[in-house]
Amino acid sequence: MHFQDPSLAEFQLRMEAEQQQNNLRTLFGVTRIPRDSQLRDILDAVPSDQLEPIFTHIYDHLQP
Repeated sequence: MHFQDPSLAEFQLRMEAEQQQNNLRTLFGVTRIPRDSQLRDILDAVPSDQLEPIFTHIYDHLQP
Protein backbone atom coordinates (compact mmCIF):
# COMPACT_ATOMS: atom_id res chain seq x y z
CA MET A 1 0.00 0.00 0.00
CA HIS A 2 1.16 3.51 -0.66
CA PHE A 3 0.61 4.42 3.01
CA GLN A 4 4.06 3.01 3.75
CA ASP A 5 5.47 5.87 1.68
CA PRO A 6 5.03 9.62 2.19
CA SER A 7 2.77 9.84 -0.88
CA LEU A 8 1.19 7.90 -3.71
CA ALA A 9 3.78 9.32 -6.09
CA GLU A 10 6.65 8.16 -3.86
CA PHE A 11 5.11 4.69 -3.69
CA GLN A 12 4.82 4.51 -7.49
CA LEU A 13 8.40 5.75 -7.94
CA ARG A 14 9.67 3.13 -5.47
CA MET A 15 7.74 0.38 -7.28
CA GLU A 16 9.18 1.57 -10.57
CA ALA A 17 12.73 1.49 -9.19
CA GLU A 18 12.36 -1.91 -7.50
CA GLN A 19 10.17 -3.78 -9.99
CA GLN A 20 10.46 -1.76 -13.23
CA GLN A 21 6.67 -1.37 -13.16
CA ASN A 22 4.03 0.57 -11.27
CA ASN A 23 0.26 0.48 -10.75
CA LEU A 24 -0.35 3.77 -12.52
CA ARG A 25 1.08 2.37 -15.74
CA THR A 26 -0.31 -1.16 -15.38
CA LEU A 27 -3.85 -0.21 -14.39
CA PHE A 28 -4.36 3.22 -15.92
CA GLY A 29 -1.84 3.54 -18.74
CA VAL A 30 -0.06 6.50 -17.14
CA THR A 31 3.32 6.80 -18.85
CA ARG A 32 4.96 9.30 -16.48
CA ILE A 33 4.39 9.38 -12.73
CA PRO A 34 3.02 12.81 -11.81
CA ARG A 35 4.56 14.91 -9.06
CA ASP A 36 2.72 15.06 -5.73
CA SER A 37 1.79 18.67 -6.33
CA GLN A 38 0.32 17.77 -9.72
CA LEU A 39 -1.90 15.12 -8.12
CA ARG A 40 -3.09 17.64 -5.52
CA ASP A 41 -3.72 20.29 -8.18
CA ILE A 42 -5.89 17.87 -10.15
CA LEU A 43 -7.79 16.53 -7.14
CA ASP A 44 -8.26 19.97 -5.58
CA ALA A 45 -10.16 21.04 -8.69
CA VAL A 46 -12.75 18.27 -8.19
CA PRO A 47 -15.61 19.38 -5.93
CA SER A 48 -15.77 17.06 -2.92
CA ASP A 49 -19.53 16.58 -3.31
CA GLN A 50 -18.80 14.81 -6.61
CA LEU A 51 -16.53 12.31 -4.84
CA GLU A 52 -18.87 11.63 -1.91
CA PRO A 53 -21.03 9.02 -3.74
CA ILE A 54 -17.92 7.02 -4.61
CA PHE A 55 -16.74 6.92 -1.00
CA THR A 56 -20.26 6.16 0.24
CA HIS A 57 -20.52 3.25 -2.20
CA ILE A 58 -17.16 1.83 -1.10
CA TYR A 59 -17.95 2.35 2.58
CA ASP A 60 -21.30 0.59 2.19
CA HIS A 61 -19.59 -2.46 0.67
CA LEU A 62 -17.10 -2.62 3.52
CA GLN A 63 -19.79 -2.81 6.18
CA PRO A 64 -20.43 -6.26 7.70
